[in-house]
Amino acid sequence: MKSNILFSDESGTSFTHPGPNYTTELIESFVAANFSPPLVSTQSFDGAVKQIVALYPEDPALGSPFNTGSETFGLVPGYKRAAALNGDIAFQSQRRFWIQTASNAGVKTFGYLFTQPQAGSGRLGVFHSSEVRYVYGGVQNPTPSDATLSPNMMDYWISFTTSLDPNDDKGSSRPEWPQYTPDNQVIIQLNGDNLTAIPDDYRKKQIDFINLMPLTFHHRRSL
Repeated sequence: MKSNILFSDESGTSFTHPGPNYTTELIESFVAANFSPPLVSTQSFDGAVKQIVALYPEDPALGSPFNTGSETFGLVPGYKRAAALNGDIAFQSQRRFWIQTASNAGVKTFGYLFTQPQAGSGRLGVFHSSEVRYVYGGVQNPTPSDATLSPNMMDYWISFTTSLDPNDDKGSSRPEWPQYTPDNQVIIQLNGDNLTAIPDDYRKKQIDFINLMPLTFHHRRSL
């Protein structure tokens, strides 16, 4: 039986400790420890660890929380590098693999990237599960942007729950949430100031590398 699926993005910042001095060597050791004992040969495993860390340069402007420029929140620059890598291995690569797998199998599929700024979140940025409050209309002291986004998200979710499609033309006036297909790999960006469809191709080189090595990163490939 096939059913419609919603896929989301989560951030690695909630699962990256702010304390260590994240040098390249330390990040490599953390990655190796997380996926040990290895399920591939030692030579293949060691090479993959070095390659994946090298794909995430030590440039705070490219790290997580994303879209925060060179801000390091009083931490070592390597924190944002480690958080980006952590989030992509644990969440983004899995999300992209499964949404592509489902859409290739003919499942009507929708994905989203929640990018709404969170007041006072600091190093956490748009942190893990921060979108839940918007779905239930529970944002405290909402900004004008929050007040715009939350009703739209509520209606998307209600529509999907009742019709298996987020676009039932009921409730708030909101942009169409495009279906994710093999020929149109797009997701919706959930942001009160820019609620729009975007290509699902960010950090493509890094995520493609992760998804080429499911055994190395202990990723399940069957239900």
